[in-house]
Amino acid sequence: MHATNQTIQSAQKVSRELASDSAVSGLLGLGMSIGNTVRPTRSPTLMDTLRSSLRQPLFTADLRSGAAGRYDFGYIDGSAYTGRMQWVPVNQTSVYWRFMPSGYSIGSGPGAEWVAKPWPVIADTGTSLLLLPDEMVKAYYAGVKGAAFDQAKGGMVIPCDADIPDFVFGIGYYRGVVPGRYMNYNEVNKTHCFGGIQTSKGIGFSIFGDVLLKAQFVAFDLGGMRLGFANKKLPS
Repeated sequence: MHATNQTIQSAQKVSRELASDSAVSGLLGLGMSIGNTVRPTRSPTLMDTLRSSLRQPLFTADLRSGAAGRYDFGYIDGSAYTGRMQWVPVNQTSVYWRFMPSGYSIGSGPGAEWVAKPWPVIADTGTSLLLLPDEMVKAYYAGVKGAAFDQAKGGMVIPCDADIPDFVFGIGYYRGVVPGRYMNYNEVNKTHCFGGIQTSKGIGFSIFGDVLLKAQFVAFDLGGMRLGFANKKLPS
């Protein structure tokens, strides 16, 4: 598979963090073509270029916590996930992979209360955290002993050894589970960690970033304009 005559943009301004990261040489955009801003001549995106050579016009993301992830183009590896894949249509007027989950719960045990509440979300592998509405964030951390907002860090911080609940989202009858242990995003000191769930206030939608995507197998289907989610085997 080759992407010939593919336009590549050169960034004129980048963050200090990105510039100093020796493992990153750039960003690969896999959003919708409607968001293409190449000037003066509009150029095809990578998926537009590859589309005719792919078996199916889609790609999948199998990200991993603490390990290398994997992207596949043109097919879905049925051995990479468990159970059946659940599909949900995406908003065809959005530049993002935007969809509506059907609800959520904090915790995955028998006592977890299911909240049937659709809300706008985008799936984005370029976002590290799981960004949710304020009321969800407050409800989630209310059950985490020692959780508090850290003004200096600009977000919720938790004891690294805290008992952290799972986060579960739904699409119809499907339940996607994100283990609580995935919520220790990184250490801020010897005892506390930055929380993997933070507020989406001011954005206008939630973002299912890598904290959630590392716990899910996700298919991005351009042909059907839909997203597919499936649970998968996770390291303990």
